Amino acid sequence: LVSGIGAVNDGAEALSKGANDLDNGAGEFADGIDRLRDGAGQLMDGADELANGAVDLKDGAGELKDGADELHDGMVKFDEEGIRKLADAFGDDLKDFTDRLNAISDAGNAYRTFSGADSSAPSNVKFIIKTAAVESAKQ
Repeated sequence: LVSGIGAVNDGAEALSKGANDLDNGAGEFADGIDRLRDGAGQLMDGADELANGAVDLKDGAGELKDGADELHDGMVKFDEEGIRKLADAFGDDLKDFTDRLNAISDAGNAYRTFSGADSSAPSNVKFIIKTAAVESAKQ
């Protein structure tokens, strides 16, 4: 009987320790569940932000496409109404025309004074000349 009481006493101590460990584990488990719930909330918030960002990205991509289409249309119009008309008007003389424009620009940049300003003082000169309209020789 005495040895059985000792075994029961040892078992009761082990049971008490196990119950204590179970209680601590249950507390840690509850803390883990709280952290999991918080993390799930953060995940949900992040998923909402991602969904909103995807909508913004889709809208931005649409705007980019619209802008690219508008740029394309503008470049086609620029080519048709600007570049081709200049090329048609000047034909093979377009290189000569651009060379003349560059020479005029260079001469204008080199001309710094009209009134005799000191050469070390920064200055520039602009001339405005009114002429009759220039019309294409090709009709």
